[in-house]
Amino acid sequence: MSELPSNLPSALEIAEVADASVAGALFQRRFGDAIPGTPHHVMARHLGADGVRRVACYIHFRPHAGLLLGGGACMDNRVVRAMSAPDRAAIRAAGGLYCLTLAWAVRHFAPQGRAPFAAAAGP
Repeated sequence: MSELPSNLPSALEIAEVADASVAGALFQRRFGDAIPGTPHHVMARHLGADGVRRVACYIHFRPHAGLLLGGGACMDNRVVRAMSAPDRAAIRAAGGLYCLTLAWAVRHFAPQGRAPFAAAAGP
């Protein structure tokens, strides 16, 4: 398991999960579709002041020709806004939530000999 930099809040956790249903509502809201049912699901979750861990960032990776194609990446701005100011500042100083989650995935999948590939498209 890839470790997070020590300067990040302990409330932040990034992991590959087998069951991504907890991110299903976020994915539906962002893309208007069901979350992919195929591996690999990486998500950053944040432990709120209320003691509930919520999905803040989600990325799906699909195996293809020895690569892992990254797509379906999304963030929940409501979770980010609910973070404490020090947590948001630490995450921002470390490059932001998406970059942290993507960098974690690269480190996580590298020992398996799988190279994540992601492209971003915008308006």
